Amino acid sequence: MEENKNKLTEEEEQLLREFEEQRRKAKEKMEKEIKEELKSELANEVKASMERQTSGIIDKEVQEKLDAETKLQMEKELRQKIEAEIKEKITAELREKIEKEALKKVEQTKKELEEKIKKEIIEKEKQKREEILKKILAFKQLEEEEEIRNKIREELKKELVVEEEKKKQEFMQKIRELKDYEEEIRKKHEEELKEKIKKEIEEERTRKKQELLEKLEKVKQESLQFQQELKNKIFNTDELKKFLQIFNESQEIIMVLLAGRLDEKEAQNIFLKIAFSVSKKHFDILGKVFVDNNNKILPAGKVNVERIIFNYNALQGAAEVKNKKLISALRDIIDELFIGIELKTSLEIKNSIISDMFQRLEKLVKTGKYTKELFDFFVRQIVPDTTLKPGE
Repeated sequence: MEENKNKLTEEEEQLLREFEEQRRKAKEKMEKEIKEELKSELANEVKASMERQTSGIIDKEVQEKLDAETKLQMEKELRQKIEAEIKEKITAELREKIEKEALKKVEQTKKELEEKIKKEIIEKEKQKREEILKKILAFKQLEEEEEIRNKIREELKKELVVEEEKKKQEFMQKIRELKDYEEEIRKKHEEELKEKIKKEIEEERTRKKQELLEKLEKVKQESLQFQQELKNKIFNTDELKKFLQIFNESQEIIMVLLAGRLDEKEAQNIFLKIAFSVSKKHFDILGKVFVDNNNKILPAGKVNVERIIFNYNALQGAAEVKNKKLISALRDIIDELFIGIELKTSLEIKNSIISDMFQRLEKLVKTGKYTKELFDFFVRQIVPDTTLKPGE
């Protein structure tokens, strides 16, 4: 490729030959002019030399040598000058001619290239149009096929809707029949269940009625026994104190057990509400008994033993009357307390607390802190009839 680039074209070789020819002619002309000038100068030099010989100033041999060197130097300088001028002139002309030829060739090549590109663009546009036409035809064909598919799809859809509606109607009919059957079965079961429940209710009602009558009879008998026991009971100071201490022990045990199931503050509030509520009802026996000697509220609904004994002794009437008021007041406290516990928790928790209370009190009896006779009297008189008894 480098060799092709350095190789001259025919036109450039022709121009080079012309340039060499002009250079040769110019050189011959220059040599001719130099010879003429040399002849003229030599003639002048000869004339001057003859004049100097005549005058006898310069030696003949020196003069000849000097003349020859001068002649050669001048000839050389003149030749170089002429060659440089001719070369510069020819080079400028040659460069101008080459540039013109190259420009002409570039213009021609550019024109040819533009024609070629134009043809290629036209050919590509033609191919592109043909491809677009093919695609349009294919797209139209696809649209027609899609339209046919859509029509088929719509027809199938309509058939499916009709079929689905038909199945739906059949299914709804079966559901209605099933519902009617279920309703019939349900009514039949309801009637049977109603009869069964009615029968069970009647049996339960009869059983509870019998139990209630038996319990009422028992309560009636116990009430007569309690009244007789209260009528015959005479407390001495120590015995009354122990009896009230059993009450306080029961309150404290209940408070500990309840605080394990409720918040301690909430449990304390239950005791306080009941204490103040019952104290209003039985003020003659319970007045100011829920505070200590410094008027600070006692914890866990406990009573001030000394003050309640003072109130008991201050009551008017026989021992039977005093005992009845004391037992009634303490019984109301315990009764209200158990009701409050059941409302805040449940029947099972209340019964569990009462059972634990009896167990702990019985342990105190076994240690000899309280007599069994006094404990049994407390259970019979203070604990409500509807409450669990020890061992139940």
